[in-house]
Amino acid sequence: RSTTTEEIESKERAKAEAEETLLKSKSMSKAETRKLMAQSEYAKNLHSECDFLLENFDVRRKARLSEVESLKKAKAVLLGADDE
Repeated sequence: RSTTTEEIESKERAKAEAEETLLKSKSMSKAETRKLMAQSEYAKNLHSECDFLLENFDVRRKARLSEVESLKKAKAVLLGADDE
């Protein structure tokens, strides 16, 4: 009867340890899931930002070229060239 009681106690300890391990694993899994969701959201936002930049690249390039041309004209005026 003593060995049976010891076996039961041993199995109860093993069960408690297994349950503890299971709870830790579940909480780690939830944390990993949250982390993956956050990374997925970041990737989605980054992708939309890149799409915006690509869609507006030509407009922005033309604006920069216009600015450069205007600055060249302004420099020429300041240096005394005709504004033609």
